[in-house]
Amino acid sequence: MSNKIKVVHVISDTNIGGAGTHLLVYLRNYDRENFLAEVILPEDSRLIPEINKAGARCIEAKHIADRSFSLKGIASIKKILLEIKPDIVHTHGSFSARKAARLAGNAKIICTRHSVFVPGAKEKFIIFKLFARLINNIFADEIIAVSPAAKKNLEDTGTDGKKITVIYNGIDEIERLSDKDKKEAKKRFDLPDDSFVVSTIGRLVEIKGHDYILDAAKIINREKNLGIIFVFAGDGPREVHLKTRIENEKISGVVMAGFLPDVTQLMNISDVILNASYGTEATGFSLLEGLCAGVPALASDFGGNPYVVSDNANGLIFAQKDGAAIADAVMRVYNDRRLLSKLSEGARLSYEKKFTSAEMIKKMEDVYYAHAKKRI
Repeated sequence: MSNKIKVVHVISDTNIGGAGTHLLVYLRNYDRENFLAEVILPEDSRLIPEINKAGARCIEAKHIADRSFSLKGIASIKKILLEIKPDIVHTHGSFSARKAARLAGNAKIICTRHSVFVPGAKEKFIIFKLFARLINNIFADEIIAVSPAAKKNLEDTGTDGKKITVIYNGIDEIERLSDKDKKEAKKRFDLPDDSFVVSTIGRLVEIKGHDYILDAAKIINREKNLGIIFVFAGDGPREVHLKTRIENEKISGVVMAGFLPDVTQLMNISDVILNASYGTEATGFSLLEGLCAGVPALASDFGGNPYVVSDNANGLIFAQKDGAAIADAVMRVYNDRRLLSKLSEGARLSYEKKFTSAEMIKKMEDVYYAHAKKRI
């Protein structure tokens, strides 16, 4: 009989977002001598082929796609858990899985908060906070927050801070391309050799701030021949809206690159990575990938961004929902190449210090070990 600690991850995402990327980094690198990792996820999720490549078993469940809570989802997950009998159930945004795990038996429940939310009016009432505290006491043995901002968010809405451990997201090393390969990559994206590339990587949803980036592009490209090009990598419900704005307002210097399963080429040709989010952002993977590649980050002052980007050290922080502020940040690094070089060095140093996959996985597995011992 295996002595490995069996950890079943449950994720409800059908697309590959931050939670899915986090999970894939773990599955590619975890300690296979001491752990066995399996994943419960929705049918036809984009994550399935990537998880298979990582060598982990996928178990497809009905009634959980892109839903945190579903009565049918609870029943579906519970049935699976009763069959596979995990030691630990680690949930990523699925409250159905937390409920199912409690009903299924004595597995320890770990959940990760991947996002930051601005509390609404109801979340500020004491009765809501007491309810949230009770729920997290019953349906979580420990909560991992991927940023101090996510931890504060949980505490502000009633969760006991003693139950929360901050573990930053981490990523693997980004492949470095030769100058020749970088030139070919620019051709792939139809970019001139001498272009200054400002990349934004993520789902095309409103809270990611793409509209404010378009405002910045309009401001910057009033001046001709600067060669500053904004690249949007990703797909989502705002794609038609953004393309319509670009066409109707004749916004130049913007490339819509679509969904990229691998961002290595784009990261290698980017001069800066831009994150204009004003909702949910905790520890954005595109920022971390940039830091790893020595690409400075320009980021809004929302959520976890200021915990990743230290202003004037590895990037610049600007005010959220402000196209002019974005334009100012881009022009600062464009006009001051000494500053850009300094920020590039700081980017790589900050990655090595805080955001490697090895650091993230060690801390996650320390949590697993602690709860597996408690279970025994």
